[in-house]
Formats: sequence, C-alpha cells, structure tokens
Amino acid sequence: MKNYGLLSFVMTGMLLLFFSCQQQSSTNQDNQSGERVQDSLQKISSMIRQDSSNALLYYQRACIYIQEHKINDAFRDIKQAILLQPEDARFYISLSDIYLMQGKIASCKESLEKAVKLDPGSKEAFLKLAELNLILKDYDSTFEHLKRAIDIEPLNPTAYFISGYAFLELEDTSRAIENFSIAVDQNQNYFDAYIYLGNIYAARKHKLAIDYYNNALNINPQSIEVYYNLALFYQNTEQIQEAIDTYDKLLKIEASNQDALYNLGFINLVFLKEFEKAVHYFTQAINIDQEYIDAYFNRGYTQELLGNYNEARWDYQKTLELETNHPKAIDGLNRLDEIQFQLSE
Repeated sequence: MKNYGLLSFVMTGMLLLFFSCQQQSSTNQDNQSGERVQDSLQKISSMIRQDSSNALLYYQRACIYIQEHKINDAFRDIKQAILLQPEDARFYISLSDIYLMQGKIASCKESLEKAVKLDPGSKEAFLKLAELNLILKDYDSTFEHLKRAIDIEPLNPTAYFISGYAFLELEDTSRAIENFSIAVDQNQNYFDAYIYLGNIYAARKHKLAIDYYNNALNINPQSIEVYYNLALFYQNTEQIQEAIDTYDKLLKIEASNQDALYNLGFINLVFLKEFEKAVHYFTQAINIDQEYIDAYFNRGYTQELLGNYNEARWDYQKTLELETNHPKAIDGLNRLDEIQFQLSE
C-alpha cells in the first residue's frame, strides 16, 4: 500500500511568513495572474520614475519581485529603499526574505535582528525569527521568539501553529495538539493546523482525524492532500467503502493521481479480492508513472493470483529492472518457475 504524507509531518504550513511582504496596496495578492503582476510592476515603476526618492515604492516593487522569485531585482529595490529610509523595520524584514531565498541564513538572521532593534513591537519579525530558528533546530530560541510575538499580540494563531510544529519535531505530540488547537480556536479557518491535527490523530488511528480533515475540506474543498490523507485513514482503519468513496472524490479533482489509483488497486487486491479491478487500477497508475515499482509488483502478484502467469512474469521482471534484487519480485519469479515446472510434468 502506498503510504506517504500521513505519518511524516512535512512542513506544509511552515515558512508562510517568509516571502510575504506587508504592503499598503493590493498590488501583490496571492494567485495573481502574470498579466496583473506585470501591470502592477509597470504602475509602480512609473510612479518611481515620477518620485524616485519614495522608499515605499521601491519596497512595494521589491515585494512583487520576491513573490515572483526575481531575487536580483528584489535585492536591488530593497537596498534602495533602505538607503532612502534606513530606519524602517519592514524593509529589513523583506531583506531577510531575500537572504533566505538565497540560502544566506546568517544574513537573514542579521536582517531580522536589525528589524527587531528598529521596531521592538514587530510581531512579524519575531515570528520570522522563530521560524528561522526552527529551521536551525534551535528550539529554545524558537520558543523565546514565539513568546515575544505572543506578548506583543496574544491573539496570535500563527505563533501557536509554529509552536505546534516545533513540538512535533520534538516528538511531543500532546503539546503539539495543544498548540495547534489554540491556533484553530483563534482562527477557525487555519487550514494547515487542521491538517496537522488530522495527521496526528490519523497516526493514532483515532476517529478525530476525520473531523479535522473535514474541517480542512470545508476551507478548501479541492485539497488533494486532505482527500488523500482522509482516504488513507479510512483504509488504514479498514473502513473500506469510505476509503473508496474518498479516493473517488479525489480522482474527480485530479484524475491522474497515481497514488490514489494505486491504493484503489491495493484495496481491491487485499480487502475485496476483486482481482480484475485491482489489475485495472494498478495499470492506470503505471500508465501515469512508468517507473511505479510497487504498482508493477502488485499487478504481477494479482496476475499470478488470476493464473495469468506470463503477465505476472513480465511484471515481476519489470519490477527487477527498476529495482535490482527486489526480494518479493524474486520470490514471485521463483514461484512462477515452480508452477511452470509442475505444469510441465
């Protein structure tokens, strides 16, 4: 069974503060089309030509460049903004984003510390310092900066989310749950927090996972990740029809999701003993991913159960092409050799 993304807590919700400039205009909204981005850049560039000493304009254009991952352009503009207005903490926060994108961790940290020095009440700077220290596995500093951010603004779901993730890394799931729960209490639309709560309870095979995943789906009904994890929870807890229904919903959104197709094959092979259906789903997964080792092996095993020995042999051999010394494929070929020997007698 393909099983990923459920027990390993990927940092899907982290680094949300980095690469997110705080602007006074609406020129840099998420999911903006390329046409609107270019229009925004042209407008700001025109304004800069008319007022080349306006630091805020350079900052706003830098923010767009950061979102577009145009690092050199962003760096040029933010340095100009700092030259014109060196006491604005926001500019150093954006500079930290650029340094992080360049992998310059020390410079990133230095820029954030400069921002805090200029504005000790900057919640954003403390949150970014917390995230940066989390990346560096400096948990004491992470929690220290989170405390500062919460002291500045007690209603601070992002701080509690980061804290929850830090406790996950420390394998303290009870305190992770506590902090993620505070995050969703403070912001009932905190999508990532619901996912992590779902993942934690799914790892425990606890039915609360269903509620948290459904809360996430209420926020984003098109989330492939949530549908997959919810379906996998149903599968792991042997709620087979619910698993099938959820994989089907996922496939209506993304018909080419090879892992959902593979797991449907696995369900039909192991739980339902519907071997023809299992072959169908494994084949669909293979058609999408020509190097899907597990799909080749399990299709071969299913073909063996169906008595289609030539097809089974081909799949086992293909498995070995992709993964030399695959033990189960070798066992499968040995079984087929034994069957062939018996049939020849």
